[in-house]
Amino acid sequence: MARIIIIPSDYPTIQEGIDACNDGDTVLVKPGIYYENIDIIENIVLASFFLTSNNSQYIENTIMDGSSSGPVVSIHSSDTSAAVVGFTIQNGRNYNGGGIYMRFGIASIRNNIIKWNESYGLL
Repeated sequence: MARIIIIPSDYPTIQEGIDACNDGDTVLVKPGIYYENIDIIENIVLASFFLTSNNSQYIENTIMDGSSSGPVVSIHSSDTSAAVVGFTIQNGRNYNGGGIYMRFGIASIRNNIIKWNESYGLL
């Protein structure tokens, strides 16, 4: 049965929430700035509360910031059911892609603002 994990209520960081997931789970992230470089391996949905409300303010106010230390989001899932929805993704740095990097990964990338990344926003 799919679970919903809420960050930071259930886990303090997005990555810890992702690490606790199984295929089909959803990680919902409350508004705030999260200084993280995350890896998605499972086929999960990672989303701000935009997913449940369709309120675009959640996109602007739920920020994943890579601190210029690598891609903000790296996706390694192998199923199109994986998704990243409703974030501002910024300050990624990597020659393979700054904002979102999908090496051998497949995912739906919807309703995100991808900005201020070195090299590519999405690769």
